[in-house]
Amino acid sequence: NIYFVYISTDFVFGENGPHDEATTPDPLNFYGESKLQAEHLVQLSGLPFAIVRPVFIYGQLFLGMKPTFIHWVQQNLQNGKPIKVVNDQQRTPTFVTDICDGISAIINQKVQGIFHLAGKDIISPYAMALTVARVLGLDSSLIEPVTSETFFEPVKRAKLSVLKIDKAREKLGYNPVSFEEGVKLSFSV
Repeated sequence: NIYFVYISTDFVFGENGPHDEATTPDPLNFYGESKLQAEHLVQLSGLPFAIVRPVFIYGQLFLGMKPTFIHWVQQNLQNGKPIKVVNDQQRTPTFVTDICDGISAIINQKVQGIFHLAGKDIISPYAMALTVARVLGLDSSLIEPVTSETFFEPVKRAKLSVLKIDKAREKLGYNPVSFEEGVKLSFSV
């Protein structure tokens, strides 16, 4: 009994979010294009499958892991370093345990198709940084809001990278935590 679960990305979409599973993908960069090509191969494989599309994953940091965005914010603010964070992009950041729970439900129910496993909050990276500061009692005055044009990005990113999770809620009972609750869980606060 083979059942294939493929982890894709929100990068299969371009602008004009929020996107549901029926939205036609339109990647803005090579990473999104390669993930979309892999999705097509999975769909053509003849195997029972599920494709999972998460967004901006965060969670606890374990030894040897590269820090996620929330840990980068924490480390800089704890060290008194000012940071610049974009406020003209929106995401649905996803707590890693929610993704695991969603994948577990997919496997246990043997459902097939494409599922968006994302967070329930639509929030800018700047607002995420402010939330991290508030939850951890750090100095939010060190966080400066800036536009995307402030940074050179080697790959183009959508400004509104938001995935709708209605299908996952309905079919899987998917119920992600809020971003603030996810931050608290990530730092055991």
